[in-house]
Amino acid sequence: MKNLNFILILLLFAATACQIKPAGAPAQMQSKPFHVGNLCFSPVHADTKTGKLIFINSYFYIGHFSKFVLPGAKRIVCSSNRDKLEATAFLNPDGKLVVVVLNKTDEKMPFNVWITGKAAQTNS
Repeated sequence: MKNLNFILILLLFAATACQIKPAGAPAQMQSKPFHVGNLCFSPVHADTKTGKLIFINSYFYIGHFSKFVLPGAKRIVCSSNRDKLEATAFLNPDGKLVVVVLNKTDEKMPFNVWITGKAAQTNS
């Protein structure tokens, strides 16, 4: 993809990422229903007994977005043609394109990123 400046962020969504309680966390850290009945789950939990911080996968996802998607970036049209992959893209103020691809499985999956008629092949 000569002369095309973009950043590709790959996120792997393991089945364990949706746990209601982090592995090894005490029972009192169980998420509680929110005012609309869904479970509210923070990216960082503090074990009040040990003082240990537990970082959930979403914490790292937020970190990836905040590292590459700069303030003032505009979300642009992006799509995926696979059920197991989700994608979104942003145009940063400096002109760099950021593409975020989420693999919702534990499987390694090859795919192409197409931009203005040119493709770059990669794996999730």
